[in-house]
Amino acid sequence: MSESASGVVVTAMGNGWVVQPAGGPAMPELAAAVERLPAEPGYVPVAVSPRLPLADDAVLMAVAHEVRRKVLRRLPQNTGVRLAVPNTGQGSETVAGRLGRLVRRSVVAPDGPVWVAVDQSLLVGPAAGSPAGRWRTFTVAGAVRDTGPRHPAPPWQPPGIPYARAGTVDIPAGWWLTSGEFSPDAPGELPFDLAPATGRCLLVIGGPSDEPVTAGRVVEHLRALPGPTRELCVLVGYDSRHPAGPLASQVAAMLDEPVRHGGGLPMLAEDGTEQWFVAHQGELVAAGFVDLAEALAAGGDHRVVTARPPLTGWRATDGPAWPLTDGWTLEVVLSGLWLRPDDVPPTRAGAVRALAAEAGVLSVIVEPGPSGAAELPANVLTHLLARLPAGQREQTRVVWHGIDGHR
Repeated sequence: MSESASGVVVTAMGNGWVVQPAGGPAMPELAAAVERLPAEPGYVPVAVSPRLPLADDAVLMAVAHEVRRKVLRRLPQNTGVRLAVPNTGQGSETVAGRLGRLVRRSVVAPDGPVWVAVDQSLLVGPAAGSPAGRWRTFTVAGAVRDTGPRHPAPPWQPPGIPYARAGTVDIPAGWWLTSGEFSPDAPGELPFDLAPATGRCLLVIGGPSDEPVTAGRVVEHLRALPGPTRELCVLVGYDSRHPAGPLASQVAAMLDEPVRHGGGLPMLAEDGTEQWFVAHQGELVAAGFVDLAEALAAGGDHRVVTARPPLTGWRATDGPAWPLTDGWTLEVVLSGLWLRPDDVPPTRAGAVRALAAEAGVLSVIVEPGPSGAAELPANVLTHLLARLPAGQREQTRVVWHGIDGHR
């Protein structure tokens, strides 16, 4: 860590750097995000605390001075900066362009908000007035080059300006063609939690609305994609109201080429059965959503399904959770499933959510109740274990998370 008279602190984190105001509060979330960024040939990731307003000329000059002095002087002359700061590539006179002129290096920056995906990749959300986000490269010579919203870019991401239109949303794993008036502009829905894959991009069809997505709209989207990307697309229904199979058949007939499809995303269907996403080769990708208050009661055919490693949600400390009865909650965490009271202290919640996953092991962590003893409602743990798939039940380990930690 280094500090200068300018009041700016520059700290190395993994493959990148964090810039913060001197004497300000620690920013563990910012540091953790930068530390997980992958190494990138030709660029060094730099994140700046929101407490340093880069739109202010004096602040930008101080940050540029420290980045040049503490970061870039150690690197080859042709190394640029990937500025992981929201909206810094937006507008005509951008913060990124000004920073590039000050440090005399190329700068890559987002023109919208930046979201961290479940696999720690980055996704640029749509900027104001735009249907899609993008990374913008500002060269020393003054040229501007636009690329897609994902970093690192998966092989199937089309080069150049991203394709988007109203109702089509970029997600880490591909695209989401929403239905009706629903068009999310921030993570919070399950399609954002599907991790990208090298040999497959997903086209999620439908949304909370009952209004269907037409085959013509899917064909329009696929035709706008390069051939190699289109061949890797897999159609996935948002839920049981938007089945992908029949739609894929219509799209294949209109395109006169095969179209792959998978199951629906994990939702509780109207008939009480559970739906979960299964890719075209049958691998389980996401954790199953299910009404556990009902599922853990006697009877019923519900199952709790979790991926390996378990899906943890868009933010690493904010996984999917379902309320149970009598003040208890089931939450998906990195290491497995966590049965806990609703009012667990934040310090203990952070410790449990940070427990690392073990290969081949699904941990079911039972948190003590208010009195210090595990006071789960009768048979909840028994019903939960009984409804795990047989293969996962054999790999399950029940852990009692005591006052002193993991034991």
